Amino acid sequence: ACEVDVAQGMRLLVKRLENLGHLSFGLLARDGKTVYERDLLQSYSHQMAREGLVDKGVQFVSEHPNIQDTLKDILAQTSRPDVLILASATFGPDVYDACEGMGIKIPEDLSIIAFGKGLHIIKPALASVQVDPQDYGTRCLEKLAGLIENPETTPTRECFPMRFVSGGSITGANEP
Repeated sequence: ACEVDVAQGMRLLVKRLENLGHLSFGLLARDGKTVYERDLLQSYSHQMAREGLVDKGVQFVSEHPNIQDTLKDILAQTSRPDVLILASATFGPDVYDACEGMGIKIPEDLSIIAFGKGLHIIKPALASVQVDPQDYGTRCLEKLAGLIENPETTPTRECFPMRFVSGGSITGANEP
């Protein structure tokens, strides 16, 4: 199996954001039912407790018919998070639309970062934590080809590290 090291990615993300002065976090996830999201939720909770940071809660998109309603719940709080972590970069356009509709400026009023390939078609560009897709895809195909060529081979697991990719959606992200 080829897996993404979600725990390492969350540690990297939280430490980077904490170093930039963010102390209050929120997480937006789909429904928490996939292995990926359960791993992400567990890593998020662990990092919040470990670093003593303020967890403004986990919100699930499935609680509302659309992501905009979920965001309104998060963003309407008087003490909303400094930074909103998105379990998936695919939430980016809807999150930006909801913020714009509520008069919330990114990143001045709310910093946003996503897991997955950041979207640079939205402005400011969405910061992200991701694996190198070239390395990940190549290695997965190599492993699959090896198993097809030699079915008796014992499958192995390989964990891929994640990296921070800067974007304009986080305050302080371009500072040294």
